[in-house]
Amino acid sequence: MYQNLEFFRSLQGAGLAKRIRESIEKAKTVPELSSSIQAALKTGDKAEFSMTLLESSDLDQVGLPDYIHKGLLWLIAQLKRKEDDVAGKTPLNPVSTSDAAATPNEVKP
Repeated sequence: MYQNLEFFRSLQGAGLAKRIRESIEKAKTVPELSSSIQAALKTGDKAEFSMTLLESSDLDQVGLPDYIHKGLLWLIAQLKRKEDDVAGKTPLNPVSTSDAAATPNEVKP
């Protein structure tokens, strides 16, 4: 949220969106802003706020927080490593139908 203050300052909507806008406008310091936003989040309707965010035409301007960006990069690297491991262990030669079909003499009840 703190990386996107301009977005939240101009976010239209009532309820929690309005309380966050007011918190940004009234706060004189970062600790004051933090306390005010935390209080709003404790009692605000987060589902309504989420819908307000998703409906915003400016949502594509929101910057991803660094810790989430780094976490996603880490996850991508882990998935790529796992994909490479699996690909290296998977047999690449398909089994032919003649290998899979048993003759009647080979089948035992």
